[in-house]
Amino acid sequence: RGAVPPASDESCRFRVVSVRSKAGGAVSEEVGAILERILPGGVEIRRLREGSSGENCLVLRVSESLSSGELRSSLRDAARSHRWAIGVSEAFPASSQAAEYAPKAREAAVLGMALFGPGHVSFYENLYLYKAFIGDGRPDLLLTFSRDTLNRLRDWDACHGSELLPTLETYFEMDRNAGRTAERLGIHRHTLRQRLERIEEATECPVRGEGAMRYELILAYKHLSKIKL
Repeated sequence: RGAVPPASDESCRFRVVSVRSKAGGAVSEEVGAILERILPGGVEIRRLREGSSGENCLVLRVSESLSSGELRSSLRDAARSHRWAIGVSEAFPASSQAAEYAPKAREAAVLGMALFGPGHVSFYENLYLYKAFIGDGRPDLLLTFSRDTLNRLRDWDACHGSELLPTLETYFEMDRNAGRTAERLGIHRHTLRQRLERIEEATECPVRGEGAMRYELILAYKHLSKIKL
């Protein structure tokens, strides 16, 4: 862990973090010490004051010089290494009360555990699709929406011995970053590009660009089928 550059609270952004174990409960207090060793320089960890509505949560004081991608990557490493589900609130300024963001961090952790299992980090602002679908109360319509496209990919994989559906899921899990997706799958970036082209061919829908929103919806529906609505 590198040295944290000096900075005032006003020049930093803050996020509340909730960490849960595979059993679904909050992780012990040692999680703060573990994150201290894993998170990059530019992040300071604070514990919410005892007795607040955010007990068992941590506050990250993040320097503006640290990119969101670097923070996300470090939290992913921690989640995978310790089989945690990490929930992260949206960013807020120093003038806000951290305890008000603790419920959002816990909701992100609980929903992330239900959707993806341990080993993942879920940012509250990225769960809007899942939250909207759960609140709709019509899982039959939601799941029907995605069935055709998912079945096309499953049929293609079965016929050609390919791995298009796992590739698609990993691509979006990695925030559509080709380099990280290829590394996670253990394939060359050229191979990944070929797979993405085949997905577009099989489903007649673009994976990249504006059309990719349809895949975000489809994968959201697929994950929702795993949890009780």
